[in-house]
Amino acid sequence: MWHTNCGDRTLDGAEARLFAEALWDFVCELEVDEGNYDVGLEVFDRLTYGQKVSLLSIISSGLLKPDEPIRKLTAAVEGAIAAVFDHLKMAVIVEIDEPEIKSNWRKLILAARLKAEGEELPSVDCRDMEEWDIEIAQLADLILWDADYEDEDLYIDKPPEEAQRLKDFMRIKDEYFLDVPEDFKPNEIETKLSELKTLCRSICEESKSKQN
Repeated sequence: MWHTNCGDRTLDGAEARLFAEALWDFVCELEVDEGNYDVGLEVFDRLTYGQKVSLLSIISSGLLKPDEPIRKLTAAVEGAIAAVFDHLKMAVIVEIDEPEIKSNWRKLILAARLKAEGEELPSVDCRDMEEWDIEIAQLADLILWDADYEDEDLYIDKPPEEAQRLKDFMRIKDEYFLDVPEDFKPNEIETKLSELKTLCRSICEESKSKQN
């Protein structure tokens, strides 16, 4: 269960499958580069390999397992969700630019958007990346409240009293930016990566079986 912009919920159906597929692909990229795979999101890219895996484990359980208790939202946690969607954007770019690499990201995005009653959607063979950025942003907005996770520098660069007033105005709790993700050791990383893949695989297979 997750405290999303659309209420406390667990992803299901086409939305769950898309997120699970994107997360699985993201994890594989991280594994190949031993954590040195960046998506261009400072709040996530600056973390250690162990911290990245720790966060991805948290969001996968929270978003894909209905019996999971709701987790506190922090910049690191929400940044990890945003990182998965940023990876999805890069995956779509590869799908468009390198059609010889067989993938179905655009089809999965459209299915998730249809589930969310999206309107005026692009065709599955649309090659305009701006169109897909919009659709991916719409899906991310179903989970994330806003992009506060990107704004840490706004508060760091201000005097303490001014920073606190701004946090109060924006309704940001002090610990939102201060929470430090757990840093898994190498053996824990391997275990968590295996658990992540198993969870994502089960979500994807369940979604496929319901479609057949």
